[in-house]
Amino acid sequence: MNKTLVEGVSLTYKEGTKVYTSTQVGKECQFTTGLAVVITTTYNETRIQPNTKCPERANNQEES
Repeated sequence: MNKTLVEGVSLTYKEGTKVYTSTQVGKECQFTTGLAVVITTTYNETRIQPNTKCPERANNQEES
């Protein structure tokens, strides 16, 4: 079995008076406090769309 490690974030959000947490594939810099599109499937899975962009790196910066 092949396994791939992907970058992810754990998000906490509120709908009405209920507080939820959701783990999403993505980078921390793609999410910020504020409004975001939340999609819930019939299987009780949640997808939260990124609501910001990561800063672009200058071409002369080296990768870490």
